[in-house]
Amino acid sequence: MSGVEDAVVESPKKSRRVKYFIGVGVLALVAVIACVYLFVVAPHNRAVKAFEVAASQVRAKNNALQVEIDAAQQALDKGDKPLDVATQDALTVAVADAGLALRAIPEMPSSTSDIEAAAEALNEPLDYSATSKTLADASQAFDKSVRQLGQVTAPSQDFVVSRLGKVPGVSDIEPVTESNDPNRQLNKSGGYTAAVYFHYSGVDGGEEVNAALPSIEIGTDGGGCIEVYRTVEDANKRNDNLASFDGRGVFDTGSHRVLGTVIVRTSHFLTASQQNSLTDEIAAILTELDSGL
Repeated sequence: MSGVEDAVVESPKKSRRVKYFIGVGVLALVAVIACVYLFVVAPHNRAVKAFEVAASQVRAKNNALQVEIDAAQQALDKGDKPLDVATQDALTVAVADAGLALRAIPEMPSSTSDIEAAAEALNEPLDYSATSKTLADASQAFDKSVRQLGQVTAPSQDFVVSRLGKVPGVSDIEPVTESNDPNRQLNKSGGYTAAVYFHYSGVDGGEEVNAALPSIEIGTDGGGCIEVYRTVEDANKRNDNLASFDGRGVFDTGSHRVLGTVIVRTSHFLTASQQNSLTDEIAAILTELDSGL
């Protein structure tokens, strides 16, 4: 019986030892899990969260700039032509530069250290204000130039007359009619739809220019003329014809510049600088946009 009694006595002791080791094992496992969480899982989760927040902030700024880029690109895609082609080129460059300025958001890396590095890079200062301003300025300049071209594309006779009246030194503004048109081209195929002659105070043609005569009778010698055509092709064809007389003495018809479908002509009695100055003034008046446009 003594052997049985010894086994019964030893059994509770073994049980306690087993429970002890199990407890120690559980505590060790908990400690390992806690360490893994504190030193691996928690830092990784923080890195992921930091990356997501940084990516979200960059994405919001990118989206705002992208809206501006898309609007500018749509203006270009419409195919409207500007008076000054340089404004179209400038807007094209601004759109391209703005697209390149967008900060790239990478895929989230796998390792904690790489995620932290990526989040840090995304958190670098990001300010699109200068890019946005350049894009806005280029868009406004292009839009203005498009509207200016529209204003000098087959404008009405009344528009030309009203605008010429604002040019200093210009007087006796007289549009031609079919009965007094010196070139007999009014409303004919390829001809002008309006021709408005005027005197200019800067002209000194001596005896060759009788300022007392109506501006149509004197012709461009007394100041100049604004000719309006239906198309750019018609205007350029007429301009080429006028150019064939340049520098031919008494046959010289004076300066001539195409502006949309309009030709601004000035007297050959003006000096080159006077011709350029007057042409620039007239061009500025004809392309001046009304307030609110």
